[in-house]
Amino acid sequence: MEVNANNLYRKFGITEEEVDEWAENNSKIPSINKYARALSYLANVKKVGDKNGAIQPFGLTIPDEYTPISAIELGKMQKIHGIAVAKVRCMPYMGCPQCQKKLDENSVCGKCGQEVRPIEYYWEDWHVCSTSDDANVVASFSPVIVGSGLNIENKEVFLVGVLESNQRNGVTYEKFSVKKILQGSDVKVPGVSKPSKGVEKPVSGAAKEDSKKSEAKVALTNLLKAFNPTPRSNLENWHKQNGFSVPLDELIKSIGAKVEGQNVFAPE
Repeated sequence: MEVNANNLYRKFGITEEEVDEWAENNSKIPSINKYARALSYLANVKKVGDKNGAIQPFGLTIPDEYTPISAIELGKMQKIHGIAVAKVRCMPYMGCPQCQKKLDENSVCGKCGQEVRPIEYYWEDWHVCSTSDDANVVASFSPVIVGSGLNIENKEVFLVGVLESNQRNGVTYEKFSVKKILQGSDVKVPGVSKPSKGVEKPVSGAAKEDSKKSEAKVALTNLLKAFNPTPRSNLENWHKQNGFSVPLDELIKSIGAKVEGQNVFAPE
């Protein structure tokens, strides 16, 4: 099924007129992007969506269990989690405001069958690394998910999507095509359960520092494994942006990384 504004009007029994009337005073989304405005109207006025206000993409069934990044299978809807280490590529294009299809120079959308005013969209590819081993995958985010940009660098992400095999210039490569980013109570991280009421214990300052140091060590290890070697200047910027209290040299030494000149190599 095509994912455009007309589909939403039909599926949820709303009209373009009622969406536009509401959006004039309540939505910051440009009128040219009818699909985004319709989604916003459904979530805020009709209260359509899950407990977090998200409307499930058409035909999307979220798996119950997480699949380790090292065990992702081609062509199967899977749920994964890991750290978004760095943006690999950002691909802008001019597309139709209703269906996001890429337009040619004459601005006539082949899918909607009409001349439109194109707007800029972005595809973003991110390197996502496992939090438990050295597995990693390139996750591809569509314009519908990217919106005005993703703020996920060095953060743990929880994704639903399909591993796809593509070919370019005779080279075959794989990408995890993201259908949805999970948030809030939808995350359901494996191995983590909510504590029972009345049994929470205060956490000491030392324990908090140990936790922060462990988090920094995991993040640095995944970064180095994804980009091996990494220039020290890049690591210094990364360390500063994340505000880690543990000195960079101490972190490098603690994970057993190798330093040669101005480059830092991942631990073996």
